[in-house]
Amino acid sequence: MLLKHLEGTTAKPILIGTWSAAAWAIRFYEKNGYRVLSRPEIERLLRKYWSIPERQIETSVVLAKATSRSEFLQIDRRLPEPATIVPRLPPEPARSIDAPNPCF
Repeated sequence: MLLKHLEGTTAKPILIGTWSAAAWAIRFYEKNGYRVLSRPEIERLLRKYWSIPERQIETSVVLAKATSRSEFLQIDRRLPEPATIVPRLPPEPARSIDAPNPCF
C-alpha cells in the first residue's frame, strides 16, 4: 500500500536501491512492476544519485518501474536534479550476543 501511495504522489520515475543479496526485497519490487536495471546503468545511477562507497556500489542493484525497454533507457532523462529517491536502510550493525539491546 505504501509503495502504491508513493507512486501516486509523483510522475517522476522512482528508483529503488537495495543490496544485490537481498533477494526477498528484489522479488517484492519485481512483483510490483519494478525491474533490475543493467549493471552499467546501476553503477551510473548509483554514482549520480547516491552518496555511497565504491564497495556498496559493487554490491547493490537499482530497480525502476517501466513498461518497455525504451522507457528504461529514458528513466534518467526524466529525473530532475536532485532525483526523487527512496532511500534504503543501512545494514544493522553487528553486535555480540552479550551486547545490551539499544532499545532498552
